[in-house]
Amino acid sequence: MAAIQVQCTDSRSTRLLLELFQRSADGGADTLLRRGVVAAATAVTVNTAADQYLVVSDFGDGAGKSVDNW
Repeated sequence: MAAIQVQCTDSRSTRLLLELFQRSADGGADTLLRRGVVAAATAVTVNTAADQYLVVSDFGDGAGKSVDNW
């Protein structure tokens, strides 16, 4: 298990979208487990298992572009 800390520090961004996915064991579509929003000047910690990954997207400008994937 890993703990990933995400903090929205960019003054141009008003929020970040976090999506936690479970990898499919049979090669099928991955499953969305949790979705949440982090506001500016806020930090959260997301606990993930070895078969999960986190997608972080910038929703500050409404574009929803990917920031980073872990």
